Amino acid sequence: MITKTNVRPYKGTDQWEADVFMLINGKEVRRRWRSPMPSKLATERWAREKAKGFLADYGTPASPAEQEEEAPPKPATPLLREYAVRWMDEYVIANRHSNATVEGRQKCLRNHLLPLLGELPIDKIGPAEYQKLRQARKSHDVNGVNKMCDQLTTMLHVAVEWKLIVAAPKVKRLKAEQKEMAVLTLEEGERLVETAQVFGAKFHLVALLGVDGGLRNSEIIGLRWSDIDFDRDEIVVQNRIWNGEEGPPKGKKNRRIPLTGRLREALQAFPRKARHVFVTYKGTFIKTNQTLPEWFEKIWAKAQVPRGIHTLRHTFATDAVDAGVPLRAVQTLLGHASIVTTERYLHTRKGQLANAMHTLEQARQHRDWRKTGEG
Repeated sequence: MITKTNVRPYKGTDQWEADVFMLINGKEVRRRWRSPMPSKLATERWAREKAKGFLADYGTPASPAEQEEEAPPKPATPLLREYAVRWMDEYVIANRHSNATVEGRQKCLRNHLLPLLGELPIDKIGPAEYQKLRQARKSHDVNGVNKMCDQLTTMLHVAVEWKLIVAAPKVKRLKAEQKEMAVLTLEEGERLVETAQVFGAKFHLVALLGVDGGLRNSEIIGLRWSDIDFDRDEIVVQNRIWNGEEGPPKGKKNRRIPLTGRLREALQAFPRKARHVFVTYKGTFIKTNQTLPEWFEKIWAKAQVPRGIHTLRHTFATDAVDAGVPLRAVQTLLGHASIVTTERYLHTRKGQLANAMHTLEQARQHRDWRKTGEG
């Protein structure tokens, strides 16, 4: 029979330990067990059930009172679709993730995770379920599938912290093929700026904010006159517009961009109509991120250069690296949280490869070859 049960915190952890004394064949036996239960009361009940099994193995029945006591029902593990609601509310939104992040998380749940795994208890999601997700989305880009799996992993790690499950599965990411980023050559960059100037002042200014400032699409339309400091010759990037709402830059970190001479001139010459630099005909800020690409369709066609507002940012970064600007400085100018992201701009332009081969060819032609038989 069970004579005594003590429950206390397990040393150095946030778990509980049960210390149980039992009477077996007239002798007192003591056993200590580390509990998987989240509370002291649940641990005490769990320990008594554990002790009953221990006594049964020795052929010692529990006392009548203990036999009549019903085992406590185990708390049901939530289904993924149930847990997702709490995770979005108490983790993503509670931790004040950006609107763009919240929308992305919801979209991933709605379109991928819940349709495939929503009816599974979260403690039943393992490597096989990750593989099911990859198989079902095999037509998607590898990076996109990795993001789906990353979100699922984050959700399960939070579930461990909340003591809803014991552990999260360890799953490796798919190896993604490194794709070359679209970037303009020096000639293409200047041609785009000149072509944009022909179309008008606002197009010229957008081109310069990308090529000379490295601003993102959302940061360009979110730029306010108060963010420009002509005394210090710099732009303080501290606002962006995403899906019609203003907020801090990506990563929630402000950064300062020194003005080039031509960017300063373009800003000073640009008319101030409202709080924001670029506004609609009504004087309100631009709410859609598709506006700039629509503005530049004819410009890209006429300049005959690769399309994309983000391509201007790539060009800014690549030009800086090629000019010998330290990678840490480029990281700061771009506002990257990790230097690994900035290292993508260390790629070599095709023109540089051609020049390298030409240099090698010239060196070989001028090399003094040793004649056969010479010592």
